[in-house]
Amino acid sequence: MQGLRGRVAELWQSFGASEVVDILVVSVFIYSLISWFRSARTRSVALGVAALTAVYGLAQLLELYLTLWIFNIGLTVALVALVIIFQDDIRRAFEKLATSRMGTSTVADETLTDVLARTAETLAKERSGALIVLPGRDPIERHLTGGTRLAGLISEALLLSIFDHNTPGHDGAVVIENERLRSFGVHLPLSTAIKGGERFGTRHTAALGLSEQCDALVIVVSEERGVVSLAQNGELKQTQSTSELADAIRANLRQGETQSQSAWRRLVFSNLPTKLAAVFLALVSWVLVFGFQGETLARTFGVPIEYRDVPEGWQVDEPDPLEARVTLSGTTRAFRMLDPKTLVVSLDVGQLRAGRQKIYINEDDFSHPSDLVVNQLEPSSIVLTAYETQLQSVSVKPATQGKLPAGKRLAALSVEPKTVALWVRKRDAQRIREIKSEPIDLSMIKSSQSLKVGVRLPPNCRLSNDSAKHVVVNVVLADVP
Repeated sequence: MQGLRGRVAELWQSFGASEVVDILVVSVFIYSLISWFRSARTRSVALGVAALTAVYGLAQLLELYLTLWIFNIGLTVALVALVIIFQDDIRRAFEKLATSRMGTSTVADETLTDVLARTAETLAKERSGALIVLPGRDPIERHLTGGTRLAGLISEALLLSIFDHNTPGHDGAVVIENERLRSFGVHLPLSTAIKGGERFGTRHTAALGLSEQCDALVIVVSEERGVVSLAQNGELKQTQSTSELADAIRANLRQGETQSQSAWRRLVFSNLPTKLAAVFLALVSWVLVFGFQGETLARTFGVPIEYRDVPEGWQVDEPDPLEARVTLSGTTRAFRMLDPKTLVVSLDVGQLRAGRQKIYINEDDFSHPSDLVVNQLEPSSIVLTAYETQLQSVSVKPATQGKLPAGKRLAALSVEPKTVALWVRKRDAQRIREIKSEPIDLSMIKSSQSLKVGVRLPPNCRLSNDSAKHVVVNVVLADVP
């Protein structure tokens, strides 16, 4: 219990502004998922995702490595499959995000409300079918096909003439926007969520289909029954009176004004239980990820040893031993962020002397992340041998092997460049005056040519940075007389 209290206190101390923002962002994501999964089409998928999430959390807690490996392998495939299955829902979500706005004001036009309510009532009495679309906040263009643009002022006579049986556009829908009839004869998407026991005509199916794709209000008048229904948010409801229809139209027209007046209030208090649940789940997730995985661990790494600030003209042999053993302690989170390839012991050898010598290693020579602590660093010292060198020019001699083909003789053999700059130990300077190229196989040469080959360096020698690692050997052949 004391260990748990200590861990909680440690988590609380590490809780800062970045953690608050992190939890809020995840809360918004969880709230969006919950809202999305509330629909009947995604509820079964939500249960499956929740079950898999529970299994994954249990595997993390119990360190079931095989299960975690399978999850890691299948995660990408599962994400791609979900995107393909719910591409329409995802597109609608992004459209809502891109078109969301605050502070706009749309004053309801009572005249337009009365015209639409009276027209729908008249059409119902005359048993004339009709579809009237009132867009909401979501864009609807991509859901509409066909139609004729009109941009005319709304009037009862205009609507009655459009939905007259003898007009070519009476079977389509009219779209009303900004108190004008924007277009008529428009075709709407048909619903795919109608159950087998429900019987709807084409108009009702189209009205329901558009309401499933966006937040538009669709007024549909039944030609067979003479009743008026409203489709919105994927639901179709028959109106009981003209006043009820007018109230629904008025609410749609006032949508912008209502949202402007109470945007922040709705942002905070609408669906408050769901939002609180999303924050709670995000907080629990944070504790699970960074709480239970925050236990201090210790791990040992083999770390290479390298030199820095080597004086010019000095050569240093490989150290003994070649690597150090470093034991680090920290949280699982810290170790997950660590790339072992970045660990290195870098020794300052700016004060070298000739011969064998001991160089001591301390923690300052080891570069490591600040959230990891060095518990042990071995060995405490290494032995290296240093030599003072000098840069000198040595000649290059071309080397050959094998015999020329019959009837050919070697007329000339030269190399370019003829000399290279070489770092050699001072004690070997007088002895090393010449180096050879890699041997050229004469048996493979049929005619005169130039070949690019490497050079053979004597032990403990190295080319200067300005010298090429290859030379060009010119082979000139002649016929045997």
